Amino acid sequence: MTFRERIPNIITLINLFCGCAAIVFLINEEWKTAFVLLGISLLADFLDGFAARLLHVDSPVGKELDSLADMVSFGVAPGIMMFLILLKNFQLTEPDRFWAVLPALPAFLLTMFSALRLARFNLDFEQTDHFVGLNTPASTILVAGISIIVNQGIHPLDKYLSNPYVIYLVIIVLCYLLLANLPMFSLKFKHFAWSGNEIRYIFLVLAVLLIFITKGTAPTWIIFIYLLLNGFQKLFKIRRKKKHNRS
Repeated sequence: MTFRERIPNIITLINLFCGCAAIVFLINEEWKTAFVLLGISLLADFLDGFAARLLHVDSPVGKELDSLADMVSFGVAPGIMMFLILLKNFQLTEPDRFWAVLPALPAFLLTMFSALRLARFNLDFEQTDHFVGLNTPASTILVAGISIIVNQGIHPLDKYLSNPYVIYLVIIVLCYLLLANLPMFSLKFKHFAWSGNEIRYIFLVLAVLLIFITKGTAPTWIIFIYLLLNGFQKLFKIRRKKKHNRS
Protein backbone atom coordinates (compact mmCIF):
# COMPACT_ATOMS: atom_id res chain seq x y z
CA MET A 1 0.00 0.00 0.00
CA THR A 2 1.43 3.36 -1.07
CA PHE A 3 1.44 6.48 1.12
CA ARG A 4 -1.24 8.00 -1.11
CA GLU A 5 -3.49 5.02 -0.38
CA ARG A 6 -2.82 5.40 3.37
CA ILE A 7 -3.88 9.08 3.55
CA PRO A 8 -7.67 8.40 3.83
CA ASN A 9 -6.99 5.73 6.48
CA ILE A 10 -4.85 8.15 8.48
CA ILE A 11 -7.71 10.66 8.44
CA THR A 12 -10.11 7.90 9.54
CA LEU A 13 -7.78 7.05 12.44
CA ILE A 14 -7.91 10.72 13.50
CA ASN A 15 -11.69 10.32 13.64
CA LEU A 16 -11.26 7.24 15.84
CA PHE A 17 -8.71 8.89 18.14
CA CYS A 18 -10.89 11.97 18.66
CA GLY A 19 -13.92 9.75 19.30
CA CYS A 20 -12.03 7.83 22.00
CA ALA A 21 -10.77 11.05 23.58
CA ALA A 22 -14.29 12.55 23.46
CA ILE A 23 -15.63 9.56 25.40
CA VAL A 24 -13.01 10.10 28.13
CA PHE A 25 -14.01 13.75 28.46
CA LEU A 26 -17.73 12.87 28.44
CA ILE A 27 -17.21 10.44 31.30
CA ASN A 28 -15.50 13.25 33.21
CA GLU A 29 -18.35 15.60 32.17
CA GLU A 30 -16.01 17.92 30.30
CA TRP A 31 -18.71 18.54 27.72
CA LYS A 32 -17.16 21.44 25.80
CA THR A 33 -13.90 19.58 25.14
CA ALA A 34 -15.85 16.46 24.18
CA PHE A 35 -17.95 18.43 21.68
CA VAL A 36 -14.84 19.96 20.10
CA LEU A 37 -13.31 16.50 19.70
CA LEU A 38 -16.52 15.12 18.19
CA GLY A 39 -16.52 18.08 15.82
CA ILE A 40 -13.04 17.06 14.66
CA SER A 41 -14.32 13.47 14.27
CA LEU A 42 -17.16 14.74 12.07
CA LEU A 43 -14.72 16.74 9.95
CA ALA A 44 -12.37 13.75 9.62
CA ASP A 45 -15.31 11.51 8.69
CA PHE A 46 -16.13 13.87 5.82
CA LEU A 47 -12.51 14.36 4.75
CA ASP A 48 -11.52 10.68 4.59
CA GLY A 49 -14.13 9.99 1.92
CA PHE A 50 -13.32 13.24 0.15
CA ALA A 51 -9.61 12.36 0.15
CA ALA A 52 -10.34 8.85 -1.15
CA ARG A 53 -12.36 10.27 -4.07
CA LEU A 54 -9.80 12.99 -4.77
CA LEU A 55 -6.91 10.52 -4.79
CA HIS A 56 -8.93 7.83 -6.62
CA VAL A 57 -8.33 5.37 -3.80
CA ASP A 58 -10.84 2.59 -3.14
CA SER A 59 -9.84 0.24 -0.34
CA PRO A 60 -12.01 -2.46 1.32
CA VAL A 61 -9.86 -1.97 4.44
CA GLY A 62 -10.65 1.74 4.38
CA LYS A 63 -14.39 1.10 4.25
CA GLU A 64 -14.27 -1.30 7.19
CA LEU A 65 -11.98 1.02 9.15
CA ASP A 66 -14.35 3.92 8.52
CA SER A 67 -17.29 2.01 10.02
CA LEU A 68 -15.23 0.92 13.02
CA ALA A 69 -14.19 4.51 13.70
CA ASP A 70 -17.78 5.72 13.23
CA MET A 71 -18.98 3.10 15.70
CA VAL A 72 -16.86 4.71 18.41
CA SER A 73 -17.39 8.37 17.54
CA PHE A 74 -21.02 8.18 16.39
CA GLY A 75 -22.25 5.05 18.16
CA VAL A 76 -20.65 4.77 21.59
CA ALA A 77 -20.20 8.52 22.21
CA PRO A 78 -23.86 9.52 21.63
CA GLY A 79 -24.96 6.54 23.74
CA ILE A 80 -22.84 7.87 26.60
CA MET A 81 -24.27 11.37 26.08
CA MET A 82 -27.82 10.03 26.38
CA PHE A 83 -26.79 7.94 29.40
CA LEU A 84 -25.44 11.03 31.19
CA ILE A 85 -28.56 13.02 30.32
CA LEU A 86 -30.77 10.30 31.80
CA LEU A 87 -28.55 10.11 34.90
CA LYS A 88 -29.07 13.82 35.38
CA ASN A 89 -32.81 13.75 34.64
CA PHE A 90 -33.49 10.83 36.98
CA GLN A 91 -31.07 12.34 39.53
CA LEU A 92 -29.33 8.99 39.93
CA THR A 93 -26.62 9.32 42.56
CA GLU A 94 -24.79 5.97 42.37
CA PRO A 95 -23.53 5.65 38.78
CA ASP A 96 -21.14 2.85 39.78
CA ARG A 97 -23.93 0.41 40.68
CA PHE A 98 -25.87 -1.48 38.01
CA TRP A 99 -29.31 -1.40 39.64
CA ALA A 100 -28.92 2.26 40.55
CA VAL A 101 -28.37 3.26 36.91
CA LEU A 102 -30.76 0.79 35.32
CA PRO A 103 -33.23 3.53 34.22
CA ALA A 104 -30.40 5.22 32.27
CA LEU A 105 -29.16 2.11 30.44
CA PRO A 106 -31.75 2.31 27.61
CA ALA A 107 -29.52 5.11 26.30
CA PHE A 108 -27.32 2.41 24.79
CA LEU A 109 -30.13 1.26 22.52
CA LEU A 110 -28.86 4.13 20.39
CA THR A 111 -25.41 2.51 20.32
CA MET A 112 -26.90 -0.87 19.38
CA PHE A 113 -29.00 0.53 16.54
CA SER A 114 -26.04 2.59 15.32
CA ALA A 115 -24.05 -0.65 15.06
CA LEU A 116 -26.88 -2.26 13.06
CA ARG A 117 -27.06 0.74 10.76
CA LEU A 118 -23.31 0.73 10.09
CA ALA A 119 -23.33 -3.03 9.43
CA ARG A 120 -26.19 -2.63 6.94
CA PHE A 121 -24.46 0.32 5.30
CA ASN A 122 -21.33 -1.75 4.69
CA LEU A 123 -23.38 -4.32 2.80
CA ASP A 124 -25.35 -1.78 0.76
CA PHE A 125 -23.54 -0.68 -2.40
CA GLU A 126 -26.34 1.63 -3.57
CA GLN A 127 -25.87 4.29 -0.90
CA THR A 128 -23.32 6.32 -2.81
CA ASP A 129 -24.88 9.78 -3.26
CA HIS A 130 -27.66 9.31 -0.69
CA PHE A 131 -28.43 7.46 2.55
CA VAL A 132 -31.23 5.10 3.46
CA GLY A 133 -32.21 6.10 6.97
CA LEU A 134 -30.55 8.66 9.21
CA ASN A 135 -26.76 8.45 9.16
CA THR A 136 -24.88 8.07 12.46
CA PRO A 137 -23.04 11.44 12.30
CA ALA A 138 -26.40 13.25 11.93
CA SER A 139 -27.79 11.28 14.88
CA THR A 140 -24.76 12.27 16.94
CA ILE A 141 -25.16 15.96 16.04
CA LEU A 142 -28.78 15.84 17.23
CA VAL A 143 -27.80 14.15 20.51
CA ALA A 144 -25.01 16.71 21.03
CA GLY A 145 -27.54 19.51 20.52
CA ILE A 146 -29.86 17.96 23.11
CA SER A 147 -26.91 17.62 25.50
CA ILE A 148 -26.08 21.32 25.10
CA ILE A 149 -29.68 22.33 25.83
CA VAL A 150 -29.94 20.09 28.90
CA ASN A 151 -26.57 21.19 30.33
CA GLN A 152 -27.13 24.89 29.70
CA GLY A 153 -30.62 24.73 31.19
CA ILE A 154 -31.56 28.10 29.68
CA HIS A 155 -33.46 27.17 26.52
CA PRO A 156 -37.28 26.80 26.58
CA LEU A 157 -36.82 23.22 25.34
CA ASP A 158 -34.90 22.36 28.51
CA LYS A 159 -38.08 21.88 30.57
CA TYR A 160 -39.19 19.18 28.11
CA LEU A 161 -35.79 17.56 27.58
CA SER A 162 -35.30 17.38 31.35
CA ASN A 163 -38.12 14.86 31.40
CA PRO A 164 -36.49 11.40 31.13
CA TYR A 165 -39.53 9.99 29.32
CA VAL A 166 -39.10 12.58 26.58
CA ILE A 167 -35.49 11.39 26.23
CA TYR A 168 -36.75 7.80 25.99
CA LEU A 169 -39.03 8.93 23.15
CA VAL A 170 -36.12 10.69 21.40
CA ILE A 171 -34.04 7.50 21.67
CA ILE A 172 -36.86 5.40 20.18
CA VAL A 173 -37.37 7.84 17.30
CA LEU A 174 -33.63 7.95 16.56
CA CYS A 175 -33.38 4.15 16.63
CA TYR A 176 -36.24 3.98 14.14
CA LEU A 177 -34.74 6.62 11.85
CA LEU A 178 -31.34 4.90 11.82
CA LEU A 179 -32.86 1.76 10.27
CA ALA A 180 -35.84 3.29 8.46
CA ASN A 181 -36.23 2.66 4.74
CA LEU A 182 -36.26 6.39 4.06
CA PRO A 183 -34.00 7.97 1.41
CA MET A 184 -32.01 10.93 2.75
CA PHE A 185 -29.59 13.13 0.86
CA SER A 186 -25.91 13.13 1.72
CA LEU A 187 -23.45 16.02 1.53
CA LYS A 188 -21.22 14.20 -0.93
CA PHE A 189 -20.83 16.48 -3.95
CA LYS A 190 -19.98 14.74 -7.23
CA HIS A 191 -19.83 18.23 -8.75
CA PHE A 192 -20.50 21.73 -7.44
CA ALA A 193 -23.05 22.91 -10.00
CA TRP A 194 -26.47 24.01 -8.72
CA SER A 195 -28.33 21.46 -10.84
CA GLY A 196 -28.52 18.19 -8.97
CA ASN A 197 -27.28 19.76 -5.71
CA GLU A 198 -30.21 22.10 -4.99
CA ILE A 199 -31.25 20.37 -1.77
CA ARG A 200 -27.66 20.29 -0.50
CA TYR A 201 -27.08 24.01 -1.08
CA ILE A 202 -30.42 24.93 0.50
CA PHE A 203 -29.54 22.85 3.55
CA LEU A 204 -26.05 24.36 3.89
CA VAL A 205 -27.42 27.92 3.69
CA LEU A 206 -30.09 27.16 6.30
CA ALA A 207 -27.49 25.45 8.53
CA VAL A 208 -25.24 28.53 8.47
CA LEU A 209 -28.19 30.80 9.26
CA LEU A 210 -29.21 28.58 12.16
CA ILE A 211 -25.68 28.68 13.60
CA PHE A 212 -25.88 32.49 13.78
CA ILE A 213 -29.51 32.65 14.91
CA THR A 214 -29.71 29.82 17.45
CA LYS A 215 -26.01 29.63 18.42
CA GLY A 216 -25.50 26.90 21.06
CA THR A 217 -28.71 25.05 20.20
CA ALA A 218 -27.96 25.04 16.45
CA PRO A 219 -27.08 21.29 16.20
CA THR A 220 -30.61 20.27 17.20
CA TRP A 221 -32.28 22.66 14.76
CA ILE A 222 -29.90 21.78 11.92
CA ILE A 223 -30.80 18.08 12.07
CA PHE A 224 -34.48 18.98 12.46
CA ILE A 225 -34.24 21.02 9.24
CA TYR A 226 -32.34 18.15 7.59
CA LEU A 227 -35.19 15.77 8.40
CA LEU A 228 -37.82 18.27 7.21
CA LEU A 229 -36.03 18.82 3.89
CA ASN A 230 -35.85 15.08 3.34
CA GLY A 231 -39.57 14.85 4.08
CA PHE A 232 -40.36 17.63 1.60
CA GLN A 233 -38.12 16.03 -1.01
CA LYS A 234 -39.94 12.70 -0.55
CA LEU A 235 -43.35 14.35 -0.90
CA PHE A 236 -42.21 16.25 -4.00
CA LYS A 237 -41.02 13.03 -5.64
CA ILE A 238 -44.31 11.28 -4.82
CA ARG A 239 -46.36 14.14 -6.30
CA ARG A 240 -44.17 14.28 -9.40
CA LYS A 241 -44.52 10.51 -9.85
CA LYS A 242 -48.32 10.73 -9.56
CA LYS A 243 -48.45 13.50 -12.18
CA HIS A 244 -46.24 11.46 -14.48
CA ASN A 245 -48.47 8.39 -14.09
CA ARG A 246 -51.60 10.44 -14.86
CA SER A 247 -50.05 11.85 -18.00
